[in-house]
Amino acid sequence: MAADSRGEQIFKEWVFPRAIDIACDAVSTQMDAVVKSLSTAKSISKITPEFLRAWSLNNNVVEPADQVASDVVKILFSAINTERGLSKNKKKTSDTALYSIIGQLASRRSQNCSDFSGPMTLFWWKNGASRESLEVLQNLGLSKCFDSAQTMVDSVADYCIDAARVEAQTPNGFMGNWDNVNISTSDFVEQRSGGPAKVQSGTYAILYRLRNPNPRAMTLGSLLARAEATPNLDFNNDVCPTLAQSIGTYCNFRAYVVRVFFRYTKGFDTEYSKHPAFQPIPRRALPDDYVTKQFPVRLSTIEENSIPGNLAVHEDVFAIRAFDMNPFLRAQVFQLGIGLFHLCLNLIWAILQSHRGHETTEGSLAYFFVILEKARLGGKHPDYHSLLAAFMQILDGLLLDSWRLECGSPTLAAFAASKPTDEQILAIADRILADRATPDRSLSTTPVDDINANTRKLVHDLLHVAEVTRAISAGDFGRVEDLLGNLAMIFRGAGSKNYCTEILYFIHNLKYVWKGDGFECVRSYHD
Repeated sequence: MAADSRGEQIFKEWVFPRAIDIACDAVSTQMDAVVKSLSTAKSISKITPEFLRAWSLNNNVVEPADQVASDVVKILFSAINTERGLSKNKKKTSDTALYSIIGQLASRRSQNCSDFSGPMTLFWWKNGASRESLEVLQNLGLSKCFDSAQTMVDSVADYCIDAARVEAQTPNGFMGNWDNVNISTSDFVEQRSGGPAKVQSGTYAILYRLRNPNPRAMTLGSLLARAEATPNLDFNNDVCPTLAQSIGTYCNFRAYVVRVFFRYTKGFDTEYSKHPAFQPIPRRALPDDYVTKQFPVRLSTIEENSIPGNLAVHEDVFAIRAFDMNPFLRAQVFQLGIGLFHLCLNLIWAILQSHRGHETTEGSLAYFFVILEKARLGGKHPDYHSLLAAFMQILDGLLLDSWRLECGSPTLAAFAASKPTDEQILAIADRILADRATPDRSLSTTPVDDINANTRKLVHDLLHVAEVTRAISAGDFGRVEDLLGNLAMIFRGAGSKNYCTEILYFIHNLKYVWKGDGFECVRSYHD
């Protein structure tokens, strides 16, 4: 019958509705199995931080669907793909969309199926989805409803607080950090005295588990004894970088100069730029696979984005724990350190203050801002990320022009085509640092080229910004420590006495208070 066109058509018309019924029964049975597989959390209150950290579409949806609903996958695969697309499109696949549809179907099939819609709900909430958006997404199977989202947020927060309590009670200590946060409440708020604010500001704190903790080195008695007995800082011995620190910082500056050349010059393959001779020198880098355990706690409505606000955070903690049982529980044991993000933030503001100049003065930041069409960065405290990006553009441009002048070829492309050796590249980078990135300290009485002198100072300061941000990003806090003395001098030269004092206080603790009797409280964590 199939060989005859008329017979084949008659057969298809007869079998199709019966086959559809059979397929529907099979799909329904398999989707019941999918719902069971995607209901490991049982309810939204069972979604824990550990579940969210381990969650992935592949582990939580793809693998279960392939195991128990292979026919559903085949049907959706045929629905979502075309023969032409499968034959010609070799880069993109529809797998994410396909298995997301299965997750949506399972979520709509049972309200207890939360393995897909639960994490997606928190994703939408975290990215600021409105109540109306969540309700629409809930109807699409991509989210729980708004009320369930609020319940889930509270539940996950409770789990986080419980984990933070356990971590804080261990004898190994912990590191705490906090920052300000601004939360938009509504576009439509009641305009009256004492009415709700359109934006709620506050402070959030995170506890970090220490790596290789040494409880014996962190006893409060020994810390206080060393703090009372330690000498004052000596500029030459304590603030000025040691020879090893100076060599390490110089090599990392040189690595950045070489990186700029490779980044903007065609003709070098990836392997060339990854040569060990052109890489930063690690000092006390964390292992590549190490991830710091973090324990967030609840927000406070105290605004810490000012000196009084920051002090209020401390006082609030002390007030809450004032009558607890022992000094540890009364929060009397904490040692204060410097916040590295705030260090970078105030560093670029200080450099802006030092090098702002006037837009008609060549080599000033105001001059470069006009060229880059970033005139709004000339304010007192511009946005951190915008200002940092502009600083790196200016630094890279000045260094690239230095390469053009020092390479000895008509163009950088021609120099790259000559296949320079490692020694040649490093020698040119050394000349750039010596002649174009280091302030002139000669006592010559000849007239000074102000533009050249100011530009060299600017490149010098911006190299410190590049190095400290890259060191933090790499998780190498030994490189950060190498820069502390220089950063204190930059802050003092810019008139930022408070931050200079804070860095000196931090250096004093690192060298004397948090170190002694053969133990180190901080630097040992990175060894």
